[in-house]
Amino acid sequence: DFNIMLKKIESETLAAKRFETMVSQEINANNACCDDSEYEKMKIDIVALEETVHESKEALMIAEADAERVQNNIIQMAKYVPVLENRKRLSVSKRDFKAAAQATKEAKEVFASREKCEMEMAMANEQVAAGLKKYDKLTSELNDKKLCMDKKEKEQAAKYLAQLKKNVGQLELMKKE
Repeated sequence: DFNIMLKKIESETLAAKRFETMVSQEINANNACCDDSEYEKMKIDIVALEETVHESKEALMIAEADAERVQNNIIQMAKYVPVLENRKRLSVSKRDFKAAAQATKEAKEVFASREKCEMEMAMANEQVAAGLKKYDKLTSELNDKKLCMDKKEKEQAAKYLAQLKKNVGQLELMKKE
């Protein structure tokens, strides 16, 4: 009795090991079936595009900060011009023509600086517009690629499930044998 039971256990152990080998081979075959270099390339492309979008966003923020800085300079200059004009009028009324000439000179310098700042502002606004356009384009492209990636993942999942169903059916047949 004991020897028969021992032989039966050994037989079952061998059958279990063969079954384990077959299952692992089927799973490995399934994984090989679902490997997709196009999918991996898409993942790499998305990561690279995300980095490009991030860099574009940073460039846009820098351009916006420059535009804001120039705008603040223009505002400060606009506030300073009336002060210089009042100083000039006050100096003329006091017959201090030297101080009036100094105020006039400073006002001319402020006007020249303001014109320069307005040109810088126009350039900064162009950079912001271009940066925003680039950022929007890259973001749209990234979203499109992510949608494509989601579709590919769903396709791969469906393939994997179909293969898994097939493998389970084969394993059930093997088990019955």
